[in-house]
Amino acid sequence: MAESGDVLNTKNLSLKKMTDTIHNLLLFQKLIEIETPVLTIPFDIVFQNGKYVMKLGIPQSEDGKRFISYIRFLENYIERELCLPVNPCIYTPADPKYPPNMQAKFVFRNNRCFTEIYQSNGERGIMSHVRARSHCRADIELSYIWTTDSKCGIVWSVKKLYLL
Repeated sequence: MAESGDVLNTKNLSLKKMTDTIHNLLLFQKLIEIETPVLTIPFDIVFQNGKYVMKLGIPQSEDGKRFISYIRFLENYIERELCLPVNPCIYTPADPKYPPNMQAKFVFRNNRCFTEIYQSNGERGIMSHVRARSHCRADIELSYIWTTDSKCGIVWSVKKLYLL
């Protein structure tokens, strides 16, 4: 069973901290948890393949670029370690007016949501409070790395969602 580690804040990440964290994940099955910059929620939550998922729009700010760099570094590291091409988790639309985005799933067990949602006033929220075209910060966790014979990918879960 994987253990939870420190939440990584992409604002002050060093290359050594990233490498050590990823190394721990692969060797010791420690989880990687990242505090995101302010993101947009471009669409409503959808139920897809048996999971509730949301898209997270990543801004073109320095914080957003740093976040994307970290995710890509992680993907490259996993690709080297597993010797399989990684299916990127950040999608960049062809039209530059739309920001890059990634998908993350809500944590559910036994039909109960374990993702903590907080409203802008600090009170606990529920999934119906998450609206399209709003802003948030999130603590996301690398849930698992999936593999096939020809490629692999990363699935992210939202542990905490802070609506802004």
